[in-house]
Amino acid sequence: SWRVVDCIVLAAAADPLSRFAVYAAVTLASLVFYGRSRAAKLLRKMGFAQRSVNFGVAVSLMAGSWGMIDAVVAKLAHEDRIRMMLWHMVFVALGFLVCAFNHGFQAERFLDQLVEELTRQL
Repeated sequence: SWRVVDCIVLAAAADPLSRFAVYAAVTLASLVFYGRSRAAKLLRKMGFAQRSVNFGVAVSLMAGSWGMIDAVVAKLAHEDRIRMMLWHMVFVALGFLVCAFNHGFQAERFLDQLVEELTRQL
């Protein structure tokens, strides 16, 4: 399902900056849609379980977020596969450092809040 979003974006935008804009729109739309929109409420009234709605939102958020990172990496690496791999490693390292830094200040709350947020949706 994540790849469906990627295929749609790749069909709509060829260059990395355009892909970034489309992925950003996907991410923003999924944030707006999540639980607060009339469309989400209508889907629940039509019999779709909250889990189904949450799944669609989660897929859109992940595809949009990682798609933006992929678009930035493609632009920075000039579409060179080896450079793209190295830039992805840089972004993973930065993400790790941010999580480690945050975890260091809120060690007792960080994972508890994450697990609580993830399980609340189930």
